[in-house]
Amino acid sequence: MHYLLKGKQPIILALARGLKEKVEPEFVKPLEQGRLLIITPFDKSVKRVSSQNAQIRNQLMTTLADQITIGYASPGGQLEELLKGIEKPINKIV
Repeated sequence: MHYLLKGKQPIILALARGLKEKVEPEFVKPLEQGRLLIITPFDKSVKRVSSQNAQIRNQLMTTLADQITIGYASPGGQLEELLKGIEKPINKIV
């Protein structure tokens, strides 16, 4: 994330927990510039990331996406299973 924030490209940060009360200082400028969007399917009472929360977040992202790029999905893992049911273009880097 550190390197992405140094660039000029738009970024979507999808959380597997709720939003915090305060935004991290490194996110303020990109948010003000309109190049960072932070989304989550959870309310602020969800404080911890869990495997189930990550799965819900990943389902949200695949629903919203026009096409999907995956850096890595473990063979037999949850992400690989999720991708099996997707009928959108999927680009796998590895």
